[in-house]
Amino acid sequence: MRLKNKIIESSVFIMLVTAMVLMASIIHEKEIIFPEIGAIVTGAVLAPRMSWTVDKKRIFISLLVCGILGMAVVRFVPLGIELQMILGYFIALLTVKISKTTFMPMISALVLPILLQTRSVWYLISLIFFTVTILMIRYLLEKYGIKEKNDYLEVSEKTDLRILAFRMILVSVMIILSLRFGLRYAVAPPLLVAFTEFSSAKNKAVESMPVKIILLAGLCAVSGAWIRLIGEKFFGSILEPQIVLTISVIISCLLFLMIVNGFKVFIPPFGAIVLLAYLISNDYEFWYPMHILFGITVYTFAAKIRRYL
Repeated sequence: MRLKNKIIESSVFIMLVTAMVLMASIIHEKEIIFPEIGAIVTGAVLAPRMSWTVDKKRIFISLLVCGILGMAVVRFVPLGIELQMILGYFIALLTVKISKTTFMPMISALVLPILLQTRSVWYLISLIFFTVTILMIRYLLEKYGIKEKNDYLEVSEKTDLRILAFRMILVSVMIILSLRFGLRYAVAPPLLVAFTEFSSAKNKAVESMPVKIILLAGLCAVSGAWIRLIGEKFFGSILEPQIVLTISVIISCLLFLMIVNGFKVFIPPFGAIVLLAYLISNDYEFWYPMHILFGITVYTFAAKIRRYL
């Protein structure tokens, strides 16, 4: 029974990610690719238990609100991209607090459109459509006993100003340095989500397996960006672009599933790392894993150091 459930869960991941990337290619709208769908499927479908203290209604509302806020910052805040991202991250932290959940993917929903300077309404359409799809699938998995029903209790912890200040300082420095020195995806939104989760007082992952976390993130980046790169370089001239893309995405998904099941570690933002590789420009395909490795190394050890402050 467990093998059957695992096959169903893995199939959901592959089909949703492939459908999103292929739809973006067919319509020629990259903004359709919403990387946090990879994170949500990882945390809500692949992981043995729901990765966050949240319910379905709050998942949808928080993602939608943050997506709208992110695009609003791009359109209406007359600042450079660095200050826009810093402001976006701060707003996202406040939104997590207001939501009374631990659902950190909303951070990416807000910061991603700022990093990519997204103005297309396709971003919100994709966010709504695929989020609703995942929540419906999660409901069906619970109904038929494949997943345990998730009970939600409001998170109402008092804000620790030291943690808030630490997060803002570290992320602000990383945003400024990474964008100015060409390491754009060292501040990829999934990494900011991971850092926020790791720096939580209750998160023990960085204490028990920091090296495994870094290796896992790097492998996820490789399984996305380099598979895409290989497909384009070696098969782009002999096969239709959609065929190459479909095969590449499926292989990336299979590799991701092999990696997380092999490591037995389900860190939701790392699912988004794979999907983000299909949204970046061609100029970054080769260097993307190096950006991710640099970023996750800084965030992992910064979160580890925070515990001693």
